[in-house]
Amino acid sequence: MSLSTSRTILKVAGVLSLIGAVFTLITGILVIVGGAGALASTDMASELANVPNAKIAVIAAAAGLLIAAAVAFIEGIISLKASRHNRFGTAALVFGILGFVSLISSVITTVKGGDFSATNIVSLVLSLVINILVVMAASKVRSAYKTGIEE
Repeated sequence: MSLSTSRTILKVAGVLSLIGAVFTLITGILVIVGGAGALASTDMASELANVPNAKIAVIAAAAGLLIAAAVAFIEGIISLKASRHNRFGTAALVFGILGFVSLISSVITTVKGGDFSATNIVSLVLSLVINILVVMAASKVRSAYKTGIEE
């Protein structure tokens, strides 16, 4: 993979990561609002009384989504910077790996939940491909910086 191709991949992946971060943030906010509404509802309160740690589950889900949104947002910004300046290659590699770890947790959640819909499978596969490309491209930009190739 050439340095030019790596920069293009980082630019496209950065934009996609920023878009994903916005959607994840919106989902996290909806989980907070919806979870609080469900916990406050008298109809749901009786059903949720039988669910152990329902409040903790809502808070954990919202926190997980907000952390994933923050990582995706930072990954997008760093990827865009690395597409223009070689010195951000290491940071892009680190956040690419963090995005990959986040994706693995999504895969585990999907498998554990048994939700094997076509949409989920396609989303996970595309996310996997994009994360692998980001790690490969960031590695190339990082090595270009270490060898002193001009930006």
